[in-house]
Amino acid sequence: MAPAASPARHPRRALNEPPPRQVRSDEETLGEIFNGSPYAVDADVDPHADWVPRAEQVFDEKKLMQLSIWKKYWDEDEKAYEAIDLAYKPYGPQQTREWSKLGYLDEKGHLRTERELIESGALTDETQVANWHKKVALVKLLRDEYCVREKHAWECADEVEAKDDVDEAVRWLEFHKEKDFGIAKGLKEKKAAGDEVEVIEESDHDDDEEERLMNEY
Repeated sequence: MAPAASPARHPRRALNEPPPRQVRSDEETLGEIFNGSPYAVDADVDPHADWVPRAEQVFDEKKLMQLSIWKKYWDEDEKAYEAIDLAYKPYGPQQTREWSKLGYLDEKGHLRTERELIESGALTDETQVANWHKKVALVKLLRDEYCVREKHAWECADEVEAKDDVDEAVRWLEFHKEKDFGIAKGLKEKKAAGDEVEVIEESDHDDDEEERLMNEY
């Protein structure tokens, strides 16, 4: 157990002594508050007692000043206030709190992939799990039989309503990935003829080169 604080280090102040940190009134302006003066603090209590604001921290009318007020939320499960997290929240505070409690977020506060959520047991909804396995099967079919790029196959699997409907997936690719799917069709035909083909996953050629490849296939 830590020793009790010594009263000698925190003597009782007289009524006419200023407080350790100046209490500001509502009538003061930002210029009066942030005027560059050192903070009045006890040297034996605050290690930064002699701290003086830097020039860029001194307010003037040509500068912008941002003040942030952070609300602490009550956690009904823990029966305590949640710690304030100043990290960037791409999904908003409410959605972030909900997903965080469910274990859906990684250490950086980003939503984990479906694969990670299912394999870790965080996602247990039977319909979602079943759809995930249908998507995996659809992606494999589009990759193996239709020579579709992996990222386009996954995008298609995410967008189509019926995850096991190949015809719907093909229609989606023909409409949304017309140029790339045209190249994939050429590869599919070559593969069917017995030729060895390679799907270029990341395209680094320009539109003219894509047009040439599409015409070639």
